[in-house]
Amino acid sequence: MSRNIKLASNFAAKCAITCLMILSSAAVLGQHAELDFDKKIVKLDPAKEGFIFEHDFYFTNTGDADLVVSSHEVECECTQIIYPEETVGPGERGFITMSFDSEGKSGWQYRQIQIHANTRKKSHELEFRVKVLN
Repeated sequence: MSRNIKLASNFAAKCAITCLMILSSAAVLGQHAELDFDKKIVKLDPAKEGFIFEHDFYFTNTGDADLVVSSHEVECECTQIIYPEETVGPGERGFITMSFDSEGKSGWQYRQIQIHANTRKKSHELEFRVKVLN
């Protein structure tokens, strides 16, 4: 009978440890990074075909956890993105640099960029518009 009591005591201890781990994880999980861009849509000045357009999208981490930008998606290889490799702390500012090669393009160009980060909203959409002159 004492063996059963010892097993029950070990089980109770394991349950208590598991509950503490879950509760402490919940406290951590309650914290989120938030990506707040100054502008999500920009209209760039027109330029001749072949020009490489560049723009910095500035943002603030308005959350209460470190922000990590993990990846991005672009509509074509003509658009390149550089985002912070280091974390951006709560209240800190950062920027994402976009470059667009207009070689072979003409007229109005609209491009969307998807930014993926450790925020509640997993994907954030940025957009730029530019008129390429011939």
